[in-house]
Amino acid sequence: MSGHSIEHAIEETAKWKKFSFVMMPCVAVYAVIVGYKHFAHHHDHEQVLYPHMRKRDKEMPWALAGGSKCDLFDYDCAAKEKAAKAAAA
Repeated sequence: MSGHSIEHAIEETAKWKKFSFVMMPCVAVYAVIVGYKHFAHHHDHEQVLYPHMRKRDKEMPWALAGGSKCDLFDYDCAAKEKAAKAAAA
């Protein structure tokens, strides 16, 4: 046996249930405040382009015919290259 009575367990359960019902709205309000503060400012951090990050020793397998300086998922760069190639032809 644990040494505590059933009445004590019921009282403790009721106490923690009340505490939970008081704290859940507090946590919800805090989450809304933090979410508002998080989305209120922009995350436009400029990435420093170190020379070793854009190193191109050989042609990439996904490159356009004639070579490409675009990354795999850089769709804006690929569209510009295609437009420049179409204008040159």
